[in-house]
Amino acid sequence: MCGYHVGARKNELRRIEWGWVDLHAGLIRLPGSVTKNKKPRTFPIYGDMRRWIDRQRETCPADCVWVFYGAKKHTVDEHLNGWPEACKRAGVP
Repeated sequence: MCGYHVGARKNELRRIEWGWVDLHAGLIRLPGSVTKNKKPRTFPIYGDMRRWIDRQRETCPADCVWVFYGAKKHTVDEHLNGWPEACKRAGVP
């Protein structure tokens, strides 16, 4: 849901590290090294995103740097391939 709210590309979304999340300022700051055009991007944290990010933090293993992590504390991967189908089922273009 965070990706939907900020319009992040899936490769940007799955690479977000906790060090880039500033809950106090309400921002996620991506360095240019992980963006498609190599320019830094900043996303606002708003609405339900705060709750989702807080939930990720609560369930995240202490030694995991990724906000959206998968098996073995690596970045999420294959389950994001279902995004087009999920959007279709939700009625979202």
